[in-house]
Amino acid sequence: MAKERGLRMVKWQVRAVACVLALVSAHEGEAAGLRAADVPEAAGGYSDCVPSAPQIAFDHGYTVSMCIEREVDGELVHTDAFDYELDSSKSGLLYFFERENVEVLVKVLDGCAENGHRWVFVAPVTTLAFNLQIEETATGKRWTHRNPRGGGTATTAGDLTAFPCGSATASTATEESGARPPPRGGGGGGARGGGAPPPRAG
Repeated sequence: MAKERGLRMVKWQVRAVACVLALVSAHEGEAAGLRAADVPEAAGGYSDCVPSAPQIAFDHGYTVSMCIEREVDGELVHTDAFDYELDSSKSGLLYFFERENVEVLVKVLDGCAENGHRWVFVAPVTTLAFNLQIEETATGKRWTHRNPRGGGTATTAGDLTAFPCGSATASTATEESGARPPPRGGGGGGARGGGAPPPRAG
């Protein structure tokens, strides 16, 4: 008898736990449905902003151009980044709003003796959508890094084969890393050192 009572008790406890789990699961599903309905999906996609002019010029004929997209009074606004004017021929800094608030580190290094290429490194610390391109001015070749819309933190990028050494005399074809932004021409903010940056919204 005691054994049978013990088995009945175990079965009752199992059924009770199953009921509790079912209620919790239903509640979580309902809450998730409310969250999905209340929170709009991110717009996604990449900005179509185009830098109006290079902000940084490096040794060996490489330039850095960057534009950002932000919302001001409900409208999307495209502006250029600004050169921090770091005294270096291999690395540079860019900012968007205040010079004290640096947003991006960019490096173009000579790796010709190592693997026959020039190396590129980009380290952004922003959630804004942007298009950044490094161009080999003698050939028009471009290396591109972008951050999509949606408010996600931008990723760092590095490429040890970004530009072949000696390519300035080899080809004028355009080569890119990542997706290609629209052709250059219009739609940006200030050029290099072109006055004060626009006031930050909000």
